[in-house]
Amino acid sequence: MTERGSLFMHFRTAACAFACVITILSPASARDLSESDYARANAVLPEGYVLPRAEALARITATLSASTVQFCKARTGRAPDDAVARFDAAFDAWIRVRHLSFGPFEFFLRGNRFQYSPDPGRRVARDLDALIARKDVASLAPREFAKGSVTLQGFPALEILFYDPKARVALRRSDGEGDYRCRVAQAIARNMAEMAAGVVADWRGGGGEPFLQVMTRPRSGNAYYQTHREVALQFFKNLYGGLDLLADVKLAPVLGPSLSEARPELEESPASGRSLAHVISSLEALEALYAAGLEGLLRASGNDTDLAPLLRRAFRMTIATARGIDVPLARAVADPAARRQVEKLLLQIRALKQLVSRRLSAATGLVVGFNALDGD
Repeated sequence: MTERGSLFMHFRTAACAFACVITILSPASARDLSESDYARANAVLPEGYVLPRAEALARITATLSASTVQFCKARTGRAPDDAVARFDAAFDAWIRVRHLSFGPFEFFLRGNRFQYSPDPGRRVARDLDALIARKDVASLAPREFAKGSVTLQGFPALEILFYDPKARVALRRSDGEGDYRCRVAQAIARNMAEMAAGVVADWRGGGGEPFLQVMTRPRSGNAYYQTHREVALQFFKNLYGGLDLLADVKLAPVLGPSLSEARPELEESPASGRSLAHVISSLEALEALYAAGLEGLLRASGNDTDLAPLLRRAFRMTIATARGIDVPLARAVADPAARRQVEKLLLQIRALKQLVSRRLSAATGLVVGFNALDGD
């Protein structure tokens, strides 16, 4: 049997109990939910789901910025480890909101500035090397840095400085090279803290209509949403889009079509090796998004009564699979035994995508076209 044939058989035997439910059970026909049904979901999601996560990102990136300053003052003792720990926590906080690609998270290109990804050509590393070679202190001033290349402004660039073996050593040097690298690290951390604070200010109302109000009071003349259904549809797209990002951007390219064609160099966070930790954080955030409001819409519809517990179970199984992979993603895809777990994880996430796009969509009346979901 060929390697691809073996992979197909593995998919059938390892995950059919989970994935085949989708093809055996057809989606129920949706009854129309009312604006008041959608409004109840929207009363919870923006303020109860989005805002706490945005505030956590602002709080943790501010701590990261302060820790980076302390690291650059000491460069010995606990300071380096503390800064790296704060970096990990801040990156996780960003991952928990990355799927919310609308409004304040996308104003001023914040999404790309927080995380320039995917980056198959390693532009972040090349641009960081060029910045360090120039030793241009003026470009690190807050306003200048925020107007500069998006590749340098966020987590991927700071990850290289903190985690890449050679960059890590150079950052700790007490000479001009180390000093400039520390200035770069401080500029990145400060920039992310300022962006995160800006996200919260825009949600709360920093000089204009609060985006929280934009989402909870849709109306004619609202530039973003005119009905509560449109707001709920935004969150539905974020749920599907988050799963799509995990499957088709974070996992599938790294796996490749076979063991011999794996692409470990495409791992999203190669320096830290925390790509799978980010997958887990993403899945947990997406499960929480579903539970916070979309499940309520599903239950209010009275349709497809098997779907709510099935989605809960599917999320639990998928997260458990991700947690069971105990080596970094780049190593896992090149190891026959660990690779099977990554293949299983990818299959489960794609099954979740189908549950959402076929059955949750039909049951809640949150229907969007193929192009809107998949970008084709």
